[in-house]
Amino acid sequence: MLGEGLAFLEVSRAYDRAERLAGEIRSGLRRLYFERFRPDGDIAVVLVGRPYAALASDMNKGIPQIFASFGIKTCYQDMLPERQSVGEEASEQAKLSRAFHWHYAGEILTAAQKCAHMSGIYPVLVTSFKCSPDSFAIEYFRRILDIAGKPYLVLQLDEHDSSVGYETRIEAGIRSFRNHYALAGASNAPPSRGGARPIAPKIERRIAGRTLLFPNWDPITCRFLAANLRRHGIDARVLREDGAKIRTAMRRNTGQCIPVNIIAEEFVDYMRREGLDPAKTLLWMIRSDGACNLRLFPYYIKTLLQSYGEGIERAAVYVGELSHLEVSPLAAVRAYVAYLAGGMLRRLGCRVRPYERCAGETDRAIEESTAALECAFAGARPLGETLAGVVEHFAGISRREGSRPKVAIFGDLYVRDNEVMNEELIRTIEAGGGEVVTTPYNEYLKIVSGAYFTAWRRGGKLLTLFEYRSLLLAIELLERRFSGLLAGYPLPRAAECAKGSVDHLADLHVRVEQEGESYDNILKIFHILRTHPDVSLFVQTNPAFCCPSLITEAMTHRIEELTGVPIVTLTYDGTAEKKNELIVPYLAYPRRIGSQGPQRTP
Repeated sequence: MLGEGLAFLEVSRAYDRAERLAGEIRSGLRRLYFERFRPDGDIAVVLVGRPYAALASDMNKGIPQIFASFGIKTCYQDMLPERQSVGEEASEQAKLSRAFHWHYAGEILTAAQKCAHMSGIYPVLVTSFKCSPDSFAIEYFRRILDIAGKPYLVLQLDEHDSSVGYETRIEAGIRSFRNHYALAGASNAPPSRGGARPIAPKIERRIAGRTLLFPNWDPITCRFLAANLRRHGIDARVLREDGAKIRTAMRRNTGQCIPVNIIAEEFVDYMRREGLDPAKTLLWMIRSDGACNLRLFPYYIKTLLQSYGEGIERAAVYVGELSHLEVSPLAAVRAYVAYLAGGMLRRLGCRVRPYERCAGETDRAIEESTAALECAFAGARPLGETLAGVVEHFAGISRREGSRPKVAIFGDLYVRDNEVMNEELIRTIEAGGGEVVTTPYNEYLKIVSGAYFTAWRRGGKLLTLFEYRSLLLAIELLERRFSGLLAGYPLPRAAECAKGSVDHLADLHVRVEQEGESYDNILKIFHILRTHPDVSLFVQTNPAFCCPSLITEAMTHRIEELTGVPIVTLTYDGTAEKKNELIVPYLAYPRRIGSQGPQRTP
């Protein structure tokens, strides 16, 4: 916290002094490189990576000392001289910098670009085992240096104490570096790019004349979104989620968030099975500015497509808004209704199915309603009347009296509603005697709005604040049109959904400026408790190698202390193991509210 009486000018001057000092330190480090580490008749090595991995003695397994024992000069990436990129190279660097949210990942790629054009200097990337942001950076680190024809070394740190394995790899790496230096000569002229593939693959911005394929993260909502785009003249289709393809996709995974491999594999499979021309086919991916690897997905998927061969590399990846606003304002309005309808249908199914008298009746209602709504979003029938008919259909299903323990599902977008990826989680909960509480996308938008609006106001992002406040107002006006039709399915107001959101973040020592999936998870948890105070279990669904999911998992003990509700984390890795069995004991022996822990504070 800043001390009392601290004036703005004092803070500003202190910041300027810190900037000058940092600049002086950077200049000093670069001078040190020229004085001591610049190769002179022999090679030198630059350690590349996050400073707490590459430089901290408790982390780096003595790697700098191993190089020193072989007589190799070793410096760190901060010491490399500045280099001005021009032309195509500069353009590609800018693309990658925008795609990588993570600061040190960007620094790693910048260092790789420098080393690719420096005589006698060879990069050694020191990274932590299965670090998901680095897993993306490693692939582009390799790509940069492979295009330059320059050898490199990647050393992944793990929990093992022995340094013997590192010594062996370092010795082999030094031999490779010296051979390259001897063959290339002291000049080591900058490589000619020739017809090499670009470092940052091209991302498509236009749809016209091509087939657009949607990832199938939600088998209900995605059908509505695709139908809505077909109504606007786009040949949009939904990929088929398949357990076998998920397992096949894992062959190409080297530590990245696994949905990226699954989506790429299913995209390729769909094109092959349907006989689509890759040159006329696009994969839809969401545009993201959040603290997540998601913004890298389009680039990385395009890189994966190039590895398939057989013409698949001609397929493109399209980056669009989750709202489809870039298609047209009307498409965005109907897309919101698609999210509303998909969430409504899933919620109605979870409310009714555990108590239905005739087994299978709810599932038939879901499938019939999905088909009817898909036609409505495609423009073949009135949307309002269809929505009202869906609610009436579910109201007519005969149900038994009773109540079950409520289980709320939250977590990763790709896993939460994906029945193949999460191994029929909802069915598992219902078979175990529970009733599932879901969070529809339209409600999710309102839950996070209050915290995001506060962050944007404090950060001076007034135009963004104005745009999204206006959008939220338009959404609520739109919902009023449907409120009379959706009897028994209330549409909560944004102010109620966002109630107390900033305070809930503070309870977990999260600042309102720290947006991201973990941030959103906190807001959803406390909203669910307000609307469902009888929830007896939270289930967090994650894909393997997902950073935000791990952060949320690390906070679960504190969340349980605040809410008195246990949280079970399920991580799906594509192996088809029975991950959901972990929740069975919680369903068989539900914790009574208030039996332990403090009172809830929703």
